[in-house]
Amino acid sequence: MKIERLDQDSFDKLYQKAWEPITEITVEELEKEFEALDSRLKEGFESAGYEEENDYELMFEWQETYHHCGGIYSHRAHSPETLKIVSEALSEAKEPQKWIIHFACEATEDFEGAQDMGQFFVQDNVAYFVEDGTKFHQLFETNQS
Repeated sequence: MKIERLDQDSFDKLYQKAWEPITEITVEELEKEFEALDSRLKEGFESAGYEEENDYELMFEWQETYHHCGGIYSHRAHSPETLKIVSEALSEAKEPQKWIIHFACEATEDFEGAQDMGQFFVQDNVAYFVEDGTKFHQLFETNQS
């Protein structure tokens, strides 16, 4: 998965696409897609050994858009494995390029100079981070230095 860093305004503008009205399928069809995506994400996190509430959480209510979100709370979940799980879960969606999955990231552990709180979202196999001068995005890169 590609990682891109955007200034805050560009990040917010791109993320707003998550709230565009759905016109091409019914709400019921999209809700089924959401539930399937949610299940695949949970299965992926559990297969990686992540524990719900300790390492991650996923939103439990659907908002009638191509949007899902959650939180990442532990050092082990602030990793390339998380992006791999999200990518694999999205790859099985009917229209993966339309989905936006947002994560708020919080942790109490030291990240060796990286910001311990942040956010990112994934759309169309790209993870978008805010360019804020920290090393936060590096926690998710496969070739960390």
